[in-house]
Amino acid sequence: MSEDVSTEIEASEEVVEENLSSLEDLNAATDKALAEPAAAEEAAPSYEPNYGFKVLDEEHEVEEWLRPLMKDTESEGKVRELCEKAFGLDFVKTERDKVREELSGVKGEFDTQSQNLQRLSGYVEKNDLTTFFHEIGITNDVLINHALTLAERKTMPVEQQQAYDNQWQSQRRAELMEQQYNGLQDKMLAQQNQQTVYEYNNEVSKPEVSQFQLAFDQRNGSGAFANEVARRGQLYEFQGNDTISVSQLVQEVVNFGGGFQAQQAQPAATGVPGPEQVVQAQQVPVIPNTGSSGGQSPAQKEIKTLEDLQKIANEL
Repeated sequence: MSEDVSTEIEASEEVVEENLSSLEDLNAATDKALAEPAAAEEAAPSYEPNYGFKVLDEEHEVEEWLRPLMKDTESEGKVRELCEKAFGLDFVKTERDKVREELSGVKGEFDTQSQNLQRLSGYVEKNDLTTFFHEIGITNDVLINHALTLAERKTMPVEQQQAYDNQWQSQRRAELMEQQYNGLQDKMLAQQNQQTVYEYNNEVSKPEVSQFQLAFDQRNGSGAFANEVARRGQLYEFQGNDTISVSQLVQEVVNFGGGFQAQQAQPAATGVPGPEQVVQAQQVPVIPNTGSSGGQSPAQKEIKTLEDLQKIANEL
C-alpha cells in the first residue's frame, strides 16, 4: 500500500514540475512579445510633420488647432490640402466677383445696343425714315446731297454708271478685307501674348528661377524681375532679333543677376509680361484703302439745284 502511495506522489511531483516548466516558458514568451513592440517603437523614427504650405506664391503655416490631426504622411497631406483650399478661397471669390462685375457691364451694354437696333428696325418697318435718319444722326442736308448724287448717276451713260459701281464695290471689298485682316491680327496677337504669359509663368515656376525671382524683387522692388526680362526682350527686338525665346531671356537675367542692379523703369509696353501684367499688343499694319482715290470723280460735280443737274445732262 505504501509503495502505491509513493508512486502516486512521484507521479504528482513530475506533473507539477512539468506544469511549472510550461508556465515558465509561457511567461518568457509573454515577456518577449511585450518587449518587441516597445523595441520597435524605440527603433522607429518619430514623425515630424511639415506645417508650412504655399498658396499663390505666399508662405503659410497650418494653424495650431489643426496640427494634432497631422499624425502621419497621409493625414498631413489631407490637412495640407484642406488648408490650401481654405486660403485660396478668398482669391477665388475675388476673381469670381470681378468676372461677374465685368460680365454684368458687358451684358448691360449688349442689352442697350440690342434695344437700339430693335427700335431702329421698327422705324424702317413702319417706313418712318424721318425718325430713323434723325436717330442715327443723318441730317436733311446730307440726305438732299445724297439724293442729288443718285439723280446725277441716273443721268450718266451706262459705262460711267458701271465704272462707278465697280469702284464702289472695290472700295467696299477693300474695307471688308481690312476689317478681316485686323480681326485676324488681333486674334494672332492675343494668342501670342497668351503663349508668352504661359512660357514666362512656366519658367518662373521652376524652383531655381522662383527663388532667384523672389530675391531679385525683394532687392529691386516688386515686378523688377519681370520688367528686366521685358527690357531685354525689347532690346533684342530693337536689334532685329525676334527669335530669342522667353526661356532664354529668363535664363539670361538669372545668369547675369549675380551683380546686377535692376533699373527702376516703368513696365514695358511690349515683351514678356509680369505675373500681373498684360502684354500690350503692337500696332498692327493696316491695309491701305485701295478702293478710294485722292480726287473727286469727274462725274461727281456738286449739284445744288435742278438747273445744275440739267447742265450736267446737257454736257453728257
